[in-house]
Amino acid sequence: MITLFDRLFLINHQLPTSLLKTFSLLSDPKLNLLILGVLSIYLFIRKGVSSFSRPILYLFACTGFIMFFCGILKICVGRARPFLLDEGIAGFFFFTVKHSYLSFPSSHAALAMCFTRALQKRFSLPLIFYLYPIAIGASRVLLFAHFASDVVAGLLVGIVVERLLSIYYERFVESIKKLGSPKAS
Repeated sequence: MITLFDRLFLINHQLPTSLLKTFSLLSDPKLNLLILGVLSIYLFIRKGVSSFSRPILYLFACTGFIMFFCGILKICVGRARPFLLDEGIAGFFFFTVKHSYLSFPSSHAALAMCFTRALQKRFSLPLIFYLYPIAIGASRVLLFAHFASDVVAGLLVGIVVERLLSIYYERFVESIKKLGSPKAS
């Protein structure tokens, strides 16, 4: 029998959960890939590769690489999600493709960290903006979608992917500049 206390708890619990899900959606890799992909195509058609479209294209590349690397790691590791603990299921199920076993690493946290680092470098944002990936990670833990270690690994993946992309991007821009400059005779 459900008591009045239980009903009040369920009502009060639904609001924070829906707010956490909405907040967590800000860093959903599939949604970001779709939005940034459409925006990249639009900007490329409208303006070509301009100083305005480059950061969007860079964020689009970040999203794609995060999805790729996290996807590979998730399938290889096959960690059961926290909500499966209620069913007595825990641990690692290597090379599993079911969503319930794709907990490690958190791609939401990886994408949030990658975006934060990219935007911080581009626009010199204050360090307080690093609270965003931490908050995204905390929301994933509170929603029982990830363990804390999954989030920490996701944050590290985000740092590594952004760093590798920034190095490649700088080299790519330099090679384009060399191609465009006239040759000395």
